[in-house]
Amino acid sequence: MKRFLEPILLIIVLLFLVNLLLNFTLKKIAVPGRDGYGFISPDAELGFYHNPSLSFRTQDKGRVWSDERGFRPCGTGNASADTVYVLGDSMIDLLVDNCKLPAAFMGGDSKDKRYISSGCMSFSTMQEYILLKRIHQKYHGKEFHIYVYTGNDLFQNTQGISTLPVIRETDDGFELISPEKTRGIPITKRFILFSIIESYFFGKNEDDPSYWHDLMYGYTLDSMEENLDEMLNKTAFVLNLINEYSTANDISVRYYIIPTSMEITSPNDEGAVKMARLRHAFIDILASHSASFTDLTPVINKVYEPGFYDPVNFHLTSDAWKKILGTH
Repeated sequence: MKRFLEPILLIIVLLFLVNLLLNFTLKKIAVPGRDGYGFISPDAELGFYHNPSLSFRTQDKGRVWSDERGFRPCGTGNASADTVYVLGDSMIDLLVDNCKLPAAFMGGDSKDKRYISSGCMSFSTMQEYILLKRIHQKYHGKEFHIYVYTGNDLFQNTQGISTLPVIRETDDGFELISPEKTRGIPITKRFILFSIIESYFFGKNEDDPSYWHDLMYGYTLDSMEENLDEMLNKTAFVLNLINEYSTANDISVRYYIIPTSMEITSPNDEGAVKMARLRHAFIDILASHSASFTDLTPVINKVYEPGFYDPVNFHLTSDAWKKILGTH
């Protein structure tokens, strides 16, 4: 038995030493955040959020980074400018250089306001509400732009995952429940070599369009047949929470509605027609709450050209956002 254990222990020690060496020598490429090298970290309130103080280089030599709060600003900005916190999911939290994020293109040449990308990939409107409260209470945020992607945001409000916030039905309506448990941080995230290996083996799905088809609108389309009312009612509940909190604390909130790619590229397809109906149902909810909002569909249709959407993951590209926000 000892004959087998010794080489195994030696391999473990060597891997550990190689990892320590790589952690030190590759700091120009990646700087670990508070919770290691993972882009996302567990969060007791939100379920997950950006790993604070992380920095790594992208393939085009840009830099993805988060500050100590987990936000993704572009540079230092104008310290005296009013801050607008931009919330949303992966549609605005792209894995690109921070200065190529949609928030970096907002406001045009005006220096009166500073737009900070504060949303996080895979967020639902539940998490955006919780984050809005956190930013207001901890950082005194008073102005928010919430980008809602109707392809999956409404569906995510119906999921009952123990590590995420959950909307639970009560006798007189709904209540928002905090995550039952918090995910742990795998030790592999502390070492860059293990993180690279893990990303290689577990990230292969991210190159498969069918994987993204399900995430971006497939699950929503499947759920609409039986759970449309649940989607709309739970989303209306969250919007009411945002409305009540923002009104009570004199907070400005404006919503921007992002359609699915199929509504732009093939609007007459059956799936696109269904998603358009869902988007209009969401608009009706916003109107019923007297919310300020902009449906970006007409704007995207006006400036659309081939290459606007990533062909694998169906997200609007950074260049597309630059044109959309420059027009709007």
